[in-house]
Amino acid sequence: MNVFAVLLSVFLLTNCPASASPNDAMRAFNLYKQSQKNYSNPKLHAVAVEQINEALRMFPQNSLFLFQKGLCLSVSEEEDDAALNCVEKALALTPTLGCAWCLKAGLLLRNKKPELAIQCADKAIKYDSPCHMVRLHCLQKMERFPEALKETEAQLRKTPSQALLLSLHADLSRQQKHWQAVVDDTTKLLKITNTKDASYLSHLKARAEAYIVTHQDDRALPDLEAVAKRSSLDRQVHIEMLKIYKRKKDLKNIEKEEAYIKKMDQDLSP
Repeated sequence: MNVFAVLLSVFLLTNCPASASPNDAMRAFNLYKQSQKNYSNPKLHAVAVEQINEALRMFPQNSLFLFQKGLCLSVSEEEDDAALNCVEKALALTPTLGCAWCLKAGLLLRNKKPELAIQCADKAIKYDSPCHMVRLHCLQKMERFPEALKETEAQLRKTPSQALLLSLHADLSRQQKHWQAVVDDTTKLLKITNTKDASYLSHLKARAEAYIVTHQDDRALPDLEAVAKRSSLDRQVHIEMLKIYKRKKDLKNIEKEEAYIKKMDQDLSP
């Protein structure tokens, strides 16, 4: 048995009836670990819920198990109230459980309560839970853009290739019209993103927009063409390409794009 398992067994035994045995503790621990492993897999989600329910039947007052049930339920927005109820119970038992504060923050943010969510995110961080992304999204939703940018940049200094941070920084920079930062961020993202991912096209479009705004049509056009090649029904991309061709007075491509857009509209009309 490893050290963590021993410590968790002790923890379980100090938060359960005196009649509980070490075997019960280890069985509950294993169920908890299996639920952790399975909950994010759509095919195994129901199994994960039953695993943590079984652990809770053995130890109904265990805060980690209550947190894990809340995490399982949080996969579905329809279960947000039930998930929040589990988290509240976990925090009532262990107010210093950082992961529970972070989950509560995420649930509140998803339910459009960023002012309350950021308070929970701050408590999560205080108790050593990595909840900075939730805090940053709260700041964004509250339109505290300069503050969000500053904190995102601080996090990027620690993990400069973290895709979620780079993407958020690009979004915040776009909202603040810091177009060179958008170009820099999306260029980094394109280098680390699988070309088959949908986000790859989003990064190309974001960079193209920044190039267009900063009057760099020659750089924007290859990005737009790459998106159009993969996503031929993206009308806005073709509109932007047409605008560039008109600025360049490229009659051949103007005619080509106008015909393509006209055909697209006809095909999509009722």
